[in-house]
Amino acid sequence: VFGFTFTPIGASLDIGPFEYGYTPPEVDYPTVTTSSITGEWVWGANGGGTIVSDGGGTISARGICWSTSENPTISGSKVAGTGTNFTGVITGLTSGTTYYVRAYATNETGTSYGSQVSFTTPTYSVAKSGGKVLTHNGKILIR
Repeated sequence: VFGFTFTPIGASLDIGPFEYGYTPPEVDYPTVTTSSITGEWVWGANGGGTIVSDGGGTISARGICWSTSENPTISGSKVAGTGTNFTGVITGLTSGTTYYVRAYATNETGTSYGSQVSFTTPTYSVAKSGGKVLTHNGKILIR
């Protein structure tokens, strides 16, 4: 409740619950971990993360972000998640390319990132028969 009190020598402002010396609770950055990448193929992979702490605030966004450069951020490729443990599909990938992935979470203070994980998409080539031969981790996969 806010209000003014007028006295013969001036006015004073009543600012309600904010008394001298009161400090509102501080909201820290959230803490998030990045899950291992699974199901990596030429066309996509599965990633995810876990929110360990909301930092005392409200989580407004979470998900995974990725790039071909280290330390990806939400200004690049990303997919949103829901809940405390979230997953997402990383898409738009190129054959034989290394990708870096981090989980992220955002609250009133800002965005924080989990540790970085990386994976390399399988390579493929066209065989003389016209089919595709996929290789992954040194193994030949035929599709």
